[in-house]
Amino acid sequence: MRPPPPPQATVRAWGRRGGLAPQVPVAPMPHTAGPLPETRRTSLLKAILGGVEFTPAYVGFLGYIFVITTLVVPIADVAMAVAVFSMLLPQPGGYRFPPTLRWLVALTAWCALGLTMTGHPGTVTEEVYALIKLCVIVFVAANVLRTRGQINFFLIFFLACYAFFPARAGLFAFLFYGGGRVAWQGLFGNPNDLAAMSLLALSMCLGLFFSARHTLLRLVSMAGVGVLSLVVLLTQSRGAMVAMFVFAFAAIVSTKGKQRLKLIYALAIAGVVGAYVAPKSVWDRFAGLANFGTETAQLKAVDPEGSAEQRWEIWKVARRITVENPILGVGWGAYPLEHAVYAQRPEFKRTARGARDTHSTLLNVVAETGFPGLVIFSGIFLSAVLFAERTRRAARRVLPEDATMLLYLELGLLAYFVAGIWGSYAKLSLTYVHTLVLWAYATMMMRTLRAQAGGVPYGAAAYGGVPSRAPLR
Repeated sequence: MRPPPPPQATVRAWGRRGGLAPQVPVAPMPHTAGPLPETRRTSLLKAILGGVEFTPAYVGFLGYIFVITTLVVPIADVAMAVAVFSMLLPQPGGYRFPPTLRWLVALTAWCALGLTMTGHPGTVTEEVYALIKLCVIVFVAANVLRTRGQINFFLIFFLACYAFFPARAGLFAFLFYGGGRVAWQGLFGNPNDLAAMSLLALSMCLGLFFSARHTLLRLVSMAGVGVLSLVVLLTQSRGAMVAMFVFAFAAIVSTKGKQRLKLIYALAIAGVVGAYVAPKSVWDRFAGLANFGTETAQLKAVDPEGSAEQRWEIWKVARRITVENPILGVGWGAYPLEHAVYAQRPEFKRTARGARDTHSTLLNVVAETGFPGLVIFSGIFLSAVLFAERTRRAARRVLPEDATMLLYLELGLLAYFVAGIWGSYAKLSLTYVHTLVLWAYATMMMRTLRAQAGGVPYGAAAYGGVPSRAPLR
């Protein structure tokens, strides 16, 4: 008797206008095959550079990432200008305007409308201009991160920059210059911000650990998981530690079989290293969360320095500002100035006074842009996550390694926003770059699936080949 035919996966092709095409059967890849046509014994150089086309726009974008991550030279605008002017040249496949970018443009327009009502037009104008630049960055990223090779090289490049500068500098300061909470400078000068961005890098490391095609890359990625977990612990950011545990739990629940065992093994090693290196103050600070509550006495028991009590009082001010400005908010970037005024009211304690930040991403957005702005802001990320999750479910049997990478990119964004409950990250460019990478990777996977269904050679699809009838670009 002949063995029964293997089960088939189906792909729902997303049309140009968002409609669903009929399901297309796609034969599953053999378990020995991976996302690239080479054998698993590919060279390290080929694993890193295979399929990468270093266009001027791509090089300019990498230069921008290098500058904002390493802070070596202050030429981020110059690097991005190179990328933008290079985008004026004809682009193969045309320009791409993903939903993430469209939602971000809508948020920019909404914030510009808020200029008509804000009491701080100068500050809001500067922040809206920063949002416009952010739209340009996302546009460039969407159009240079097209192929598997370009996306994979970007991930490796970003992780290398992050490892050699923020992570290394923070750890060196802790190990050789004495205790305290790990931080660095500039964008990474706040321990909470460094911890949150380390969660994004951690998700990329785990994805490469399971999907990299070279042994050395997998070993380096595993080491990166341990180092980045240690960085998060040493920042002593309680929000980031909670987010890291959420990330680990969600990752274990979402994986099965040997992959789950490998994940538990990797996380166990990271946990042992962290428990051995992290000082007692880290665990004491985290244990204080057991006393969390809304009563003053409970909040004082969370930490001796009183930061939890102060943050709760700041949140009360943010809630009052939101209630009194529910539609347009107080203006994008104007919250600290408004907070300094509202906090003078007798209903708030003196600990909340001053030009404070909300210390919460969603509270910050809703206070500055109102509830319509919060809906638009949520659309930036939900549009990418929902598309990525649909793609991952369609591809998890056909492209299992790619589906794993996509899973960890999604979980990294989830952990980032869990940490964002206690931190304001709406204005950090890496927030949107990670979201765009998630969308780009999902788009590349969907294009590969369509190429298989349409008869395009698999190798060509892996490096950007697209069947002529597929609307994705």
